[in-house]
Amino acid sequence: MDSTDDSVVYDVPVVPCSEEHDEEIFGEFELSGDSFPDATALEDESNEKCVAMFNEFVGMDYFDSELDFYTLTPTEDGWNEFNDRTVNCVIVDPAGKITGSLKGAAR
Repeated sequence: MDSTDDSVVYDVPVVPCSEEHDEEIFGEFELSGDSFPDATALEDESNEKCVAMFNEFVGMDYFDSELDFYTLTPTEDGWNEFNDRTVNCVIVDPAGKITGSLKGAAR
């Protein structure tokens, strides 16, 4: 991913699943509301929805899995200036790089 600092991502490269990669977007959803949510609300909603998507995507409960995820969430500037409401759920394998998809990995 390309960014100008550690907190804002501007570009996410697309890599075919057949090539080695570090992470995989396994779900996304749109936040609702007119005003940018506070940090706690943003984190709570993102984690709740991504955990549910993780369970379905991987085929087992997140809390029993050896895999992990993180979220890419809108910034307040992106929310206000570009109407960015999208949260991306990104799965990673702490053991290393991924070849193929982690869909149905059940681990």
